[in-house]
Amino acid sequence: MATSILTIPPDHLYVELTDRCNLRCRHCYLGAGPRGERQLDSSRLSKALEEFASMGGQSVTFSGGEPLIHPDWRDLIAAASRLGLAPGIVTNGVLLSDRAIGYLLESRATINISLDAAQAAAHDFIRGSGSFAKVRAAMRTVQASAGQQQVTVCFTPMKPNLHELAPLVSLLAAEGFPRLYISPPEARGRGEEHAAQLMLDDEGRYSLLLQLALLLSDPQPAVSVDTGHLKYFFGRLLDRWGGGGDPIEGTLRITPNAEVFLTAYVDHPTFRLGTLSAGLAACWYSPRTRDLVEAAWRDDSTMPRCRDCAYWIVCGGGSPARGFARTASLVEPDEFCQAKFRFLDHWFRANTDGPQ
Repeated sequence: MATSILTIPPDHLYVELTDRCNLRCRHCYLGAGPRGERQLDSSRLSKALEEFASMGGQSVTFSGGEPLIHPDWRDLIAAASRLGLAPGIVTNGVLLSDRAIGYLLESRATINISLDAAQAAAHDFIRGSGSFAKVRAAMRTVQASAGQQQVTVCFTPMKPNLHELAPLVSLLAAEGFPRLYISPPEARGRGEEHAAQLMLDDEGRYSLLLQLALLLSDPQPAVSVDTGHLKYFFGRLLDRWGGGGDPIEGTLRITPNAEVFLTAYVDHPTFRLGTLSAGLAACWYSPRTRDLVEAAWRDDSTMPRCRDCAYWIVCGGGSPARGFARTASLVEPDEFCQAKFRFLDHWFRANTDGPQ
C-alpha cells in the first residue's frame, strides 16, 4: 500500500544550515553565495535532531550553502553522533582545512566533497577559478591521514563536464577514494538561470545512462558508484528487482529558514510539510504527507504516458519528485523519460530479441 511508508519513519534528515557560501556555483539550486543571510538556529536544530532520533532516524547530512561557514557545525556533528545519528557533511571542499578534516575524520563523519572533473578547467568553470586546486589539496590531506573510506566524492553531470565522468572515476580509483555519488542538477535557483548552458538534454542524459551502465557492470569495481535517484532504474535493470514505480525517498529536508519538505528535490509548496516550530513528527505523521505519498505512488495505470510503454517494468516512470519539478504533475515521468526509452531500446535489442 502507498500509505505504508507512513508507518516507517524517514531514515535520513538533510539539513541546509545556511544559504551563505564562499562560492557561487553556476548550478546551485539554493542560489547560495557570499551574500546569503539565512541561517538555522543551532539550539532549535539541536532539538530537531533529538526529535528525529526519537522517531527512529538513522542519519543526518549537513549541507548549505557551505556548511563549514556555520559557526556551530562542529557542535552539530557532535550532537548528531551522541544521538546515534550517523553524521555527514556536504562541502565544496574549498574550506576543508587540515583542522576541519581532522575533526571530521575523528568524528567518523562522512565527508561528501563536490568534485566535478578530473581536470581544473571544467571544475573551475562550474564552481569558480582556483576551486579545483583547493579541493585537490584537501583530498591529499585526507589521503595523508588514510581517511579515504570516510569520503564520498559527489559529481554533478552537466554539459560542460559530462566527458569527465570516466577520468574522474580513474582518478578516484588511483588515489583510493572508494565512493562516487552521481547527482544530476536541478533546474531551480541558479540552475534554472543557467539551464541552457548547463542542463543535460536528452542526448546528454542518454550518454550519462550509457556511462553509468558501463561503470555498474564492472564485476570488480575499484570505485562504488551511487547513481542517486537513478538507482531504482539500474537496480531493476541489472539486479532484476521487482517492478513498480520509484518511491519518494525517506528523506526530510530542512531549509535555512526552518521549513520542512518531503524530499530534497522540490521547493514547491506541494512538498512543504511545515516548519521546525511544528516539529518533525507533526510534519511527517500528517494528512499532508499521507496525501502526498498516495498521490505520488507510481503505477503504470495511474500514469497515462507510461501506460502502454513496453519498458515500464524497468523504467517505472522515474522519480516522482523530479517529475513534479519538471511538470508540476505527479503523474508525469521525470526528465530521463526519453533517454531511458532510447537506452532500453538499444539495451534489449543488443541483449535479447526485445523487452522480456
